[in-house]
Amino acid sequence: MLLCLNRRANRAGKSLVLTALSPRVTRLLRLTGAEHLFTTHTRPPSPPGETDATTPPGQGKLRSALTPGIRR
Repeated sequence: MLLCLNRRANRAGKSLVLTALSPRVTRLLRLTGAEHLFTTHTRPPSPPGETDATTPPGQGKLRSALTPGIRR
């Protein structure tokens, strides 16, 4: 799936950036030799005007908007 998205992005002159990867995903990319195909960042950039750098990855507004009803 990620390889297809990356290919589509490249064809459109864009780039796919992976952020806040779990250790399992990082290891999978390394084992498959695909890690060099992607640009990765350890944390997603903060939206303009938002200065709180203390929110852990995956705990911000985007995650809650994408996963309504999921509780921990």
